[in-house]
Amino acid sequence: MSPWPQPPSYDEKAASLGALAIAVIAEARRAKHDARIPLSARVKALHVYAGEHAELVKAFADDLKGTLRIDEVFVHTRGEGQRKVPEFPEISISLEV
Repeated sequence: MSPWPQPPSYDEKAASLGALAIAVIAEARRAKHDARIPLSARVKALHVYAGEHAELVKAFADDLKGTLRIDEVFVHTRGEGQRKVPEFPEISISLEV
């Protein structure tokens, strides 16, 4: 008889980081759409005003660049962008075309 299968391990920290990344990407995509910029078009920069989440955002900055076709990602601990990320209202973004 084979042993009972173990449930897969769940990394709460990785899941939270993934949720944050998805939320920032989704809002940046909405910003491109609202600005009538094709999702496939390159954008000069994305500014993410992340406050206490700045280090977490820096961890997936390369993913933002690749997914959103952005040349530079700037993560700020202070200030406020043009658009709030709905799932994380303490984070905001601005696109630089």
